[in-house]
Amino acid sequence: MSDCPAVCIMIPAYNQAPYLQKAIDSALAQDYPNLIILVTDDHSDDATDEVVAPYVRSKKIKYIKNDANVGRVANYRKALNAANYADWLINLDGDDYYTNPQFISIAMAAIQAAGQKEVLFYQGMHTCFHDGKADFLPTGLQEDELVLDGEDYFFSYFTRLHFSHVSTLYNRNLAVQSGFYTEDILSADIFSFLQLCLNNSTKKIILSKTISGVWVQHKNNSSQTMQVKPHLKNMDGYRILHSLAIKKGFNQLRCAKWLIRSRYIYLRTFTGTIIRKLK
Repeated sequence: MSDCPAVCIMIPAYNQAPYLQKAIDSALAQDYPNLIILVTDDHSDDATDEVVAPYVRSKKIKYIKNDANVGRVANYRKALNAANYADWLINLDGDDYYTNPQFISIAMAAIQAAGQKEVLFYQGMHTCFHDGKADFLPTGLQEDELVLDGEDYFFSYFTRLHFSHVSTLYNRNLAVQSGFYTEDILSADIFSFLQLCLNNSTKKIILSKTISGVWVQHKNNSSQTMQVKPHLKNMDGYRILHSLAIKKGFNQLRCAKWLIRSRYIYLRTFTGTIIRKLK
């Protein structure tokens, strides 16, 4: 990798025309010099292509429109595969946006300081916007910045609960090798990063309290569904990760405790969401 590695901000979108301009503008505002922005449109039937049209003249913007709707996770995977010119990737959903124009530069500086070849990903924080107000993402991270390995990240995930898809800059080649975005579940993002950690347990992860931007929560977010079946499928993802951890040779009791805690935290979160919606 060079001293200024190529970074791609992937913007997967589906019928998010009202939000998309803000997402693209916030990506273009990033001050990192070696940056490409890839918009993958999952065959939207709204004005998405009209929103993107003025931007495609820029050398920084690439636009792909799928011939048919492939679904949220498959669209993530399509962007991942298409961005083969980049060393590092970050995902910005079409309805979210950055507020920190220096975020990519800050993340890359930390990655380079830690040794690019040794780092899996840099993970910052975001704010959540819902019900007309912004809230900070809760985190168990005590330090402003913490470097740990993949094993520690995996087994402490449900204790630390520090995760932000919009704020995670990750090594593309290792993500492809690990099978990123292959499980079509609600938490495909969390699953992919936990799987990446198990497959690269000695590599470094950098956790930070640096805020990247805003995750906009609304009724069309896939995670907001109240259907039980997708959530049961999501929980099964933790069973798959538990099996992979055992296959990788980690202590079985430690793995069992991790699985129990993952299901407890998930059920508690899901129940809390139902209660809030019923109020």
